Amino acid sequence: MSSPLICNSCGKVYLHGSGGCLCIEPSCRGAVLDPLFGFISYRRNCQTHRGVEANDLASRIKDRVEKVLSARRLHGGFFIDKTGIEREDFEKKISTTIQVCKGRVLLLILTPGALDPRVDTEEDWMRKEIALAIDSGMEIIPIKASKYRQDKDFEWPQILPVDIALIKKKNLNLSFIGDLDDRYLVDSVHHIANEIVQYLQNNQIIESSTSTLAKNLHVGQGSNPLISLDQWKRIVSKKMVPIPGGSFEMGSKKGSTAEQPLHQVQISSFYMMKCEVTQKDYEKIVGTNPSNFTGDLNRPVESVSWFDAVHFCNKWSLTDGLEPVYEISDGEVLMDVCKNGYRLPTEAEWEYAARAGSAAEYFWGDDEKLAPQYAWDETNSDDTTHSVGTKLKNAYGLYDMSGNVWEWTADWYGIDYYQHSEKNNPLGPEFGEFKAIRGGCYFQGVSRLRCASRIKRLPKLVDDVTGFRCVARYSV
Repeated sequence: MSSPLICNSCGKVYLHGSGGCLCIEPSCRGAVLDPLFGFISYRRNCQTHRGVEANDLASRIKDRVEKVLSARRLHGGFFIDKTGIEREDFEKKISTTIQVCKGRVLLLILTPGALDPRVDTEEDWMRKEIALAIDSGMEIIPIKASKYRQDKDFEWPQILPVDIALIKKKNLNLSFIGDLDDRYLVDSVHHIANEIVQYLQNNQIIESSTSTLAKNLHVGQGSNPLISLDQWKRIVSKKMVPIPGGSFEMGSKKGSTAEQPLHQVQISSFYMMKCEVTQKDYEKIVGTNPSNFTGDLNRPVESVSWFDAVHFCNKWSLTDGLEPVYEISDGEVLMDVCKNGYRLPTEAEWEYAARAGSAAEYFWGDDEKLAPQYAWDETNSDDTTHSVGTKLKNAYGLYDMSGNVWEWTADWYGIDYYQHSEKNNPLGPEFGEFKAIRGGCYFQGVSRLRCASRIKRLPKLVDDVTGFRCVARYSV
């Protein structure tokens, strides 16, 4: 039997596909069909900070999850009953669709009180959908959505009704303050996507070959290097220093929540620029100098967005005959770590290189009074950037890993990412609103110079405190 398909334009579900895998509804004009991953169940009217209201929480989760899965090269959709179903056909449409989704996933959006029985009406559709999903052998993934960021705002019923008692109580929490804040939605949705991918793979609904993409969340399709390792080293070693592979404890016990927990990470060897990209470097490759602090081309380039940094990496790769790492299309950027060109470091690579074998708060040790010897910060910078490489280097031969300018990394910023980070060459969350920056800058205090310090920044933001440096790794 053919796998079911869905038109994500109108929501129509096809059990056996259609001619040419196109939707036959006239209003869709032949929209392409995607595999049907499952069904989303939610309470139309839920308790929010404004009282009982109809909300679009389920639709937003649907859109976000589908976008995350698409970024992993898993194109597919979920059925959600906001597609204009006639009232007299509603029960038939819902029951038929859940049966079509047999063996797939039911995303259960639980706002406070969502599982309470509706004694005043027979139309307790959420409970009916759960019972149908259990009968159809679907994996039920409950997403607990509370009004505020405390777990106490959502509580499971003491005893689940018999018809839905088989729901597994999973720790997938989505919290929001006031209007649903995208920051919290983004931070939570990758947990949901991981659950979906794992279940679909285990049940062979999607090919296990996608597992690499499921783990390496924003990696594109790999390709073989066009040059030998020796040739590559000759090119890259003129501009970068080798960073040996190894393991380290990432994060800090003393830092903010975003720096915890301390966790073991394994990093493969790579090359990194010993200094931040200078204004001279940037002008040579891009042809312009956007910096605010001019007059010395050996100062780090700043006033560059994350996208500007990515563009620089690709142009520099092409200039040196290497493969561009980034695929840029319609504002979306995919990073392929299998390419041999230049790119931004991951957060894990950055911290590993900054520490250079040190487990202390700073790469020079725990004595913050030594900071002026190694970094330009608020105590000695005179509120401006300075020429790179004028302070002491770390044990790997890297300058300005603390101070001067913040440095863009490749990773999306997730405040709780360390709780579930991969152990080998982690690539950060697969999706987000902010990018992570590292290293501190010329006008901030010594606490921001710590190796584990991390903050977030919108990738389109341009300011005179943020620059970057590049890395490269040869993969086969």
